[in-house]
Amino acid sequence: MHPFLFFFVEWNENAVVNRTDYFKMIKLRLPFSVILLISIIIACSEQEKIPKDIIQPNSMASLLAELHELENSVNFFGLKKDSANTLYEYYEWKVIHDRGYDSVLFTRSMSWYLAHSKHFDRVYKQVIDTLSLREKQLKRDFQQAEEGQQVNEESENEEFDFE
Repeated sequence: MHPFLFFFVEWNENAVVNRTDYFKMIKLRLPFSVILLISIIIACSEQEKIPKDIIQPNSMASLLAELHELENSVNFFGLKKDSANTLYEYYEWKVIHDRGYDSVLFTRSMSWYLAHSKHFDRVYKQVIDTLSLREKQLKRDFQQAEEGQQVNEESENEEFDFE
């Protein structure tokens, strides 16, 4: 039996398939198989368009990166959980509104991105890249500040003879 026939024939070691039965099975299952194959190709190739009534990917990534930094800053204070949540919610609202969005639009956008995982993954890759770049910049700035402080301390410790 041809290796491809397992798709069309239910396997039974004792079964003998003659040509007419084989062609009948193909005629019955072929349209279903073609429709299934076409559906899979269309589903995989079709790009989901991002609705205009939600926050667009670049803006969403920037906003989420800022909200993650905000959350980290609030956690840094070491407040009790309810106080930290209240503080975070206030500043989250402020960040969203400062960018010209409202809470309903942000919630609707998050719901849409969560329901469309490909777009959500792309946005979060951008968020991770943004946060990584900011972290590298902060480390570089911190190193430069430390080096500048060491240079200042060395110059203060030097004694000059003005004779």
